[in-house]
Amino acid sequence: MAAKTNTEKQAALRAERKAEGQIPVKIWITPELAERLRAKFPGSKGGIDILAALEAVVREPGEETR
Repeated sequence: MAAKTNTEKQAALRAERKAEGQIPVKIWITPELAERLRAKFPGSKGGIDILAALEAVVREPGEETR
C-alpha cells in the first residue's frame, strides 16, 4: 500500500476534526497584536498558541485550565 500524501493526511485530519464537532477559525491580525500574543501565548516553531489564547479569554474566574 502506498504511503498517504500530505494532502490525504490533511483531508483525513479535517474530516476527523469535523466529526468531533470542531470549528475552523481563521483571522487576520496586525503584526503588533501577533507579537503581543506570541509573547503571552508562545506556540510551536515561534508561532502563537491560538487555542490557549482563546481559552484564556473565555475562562471564568476560578475555572481550571486544560
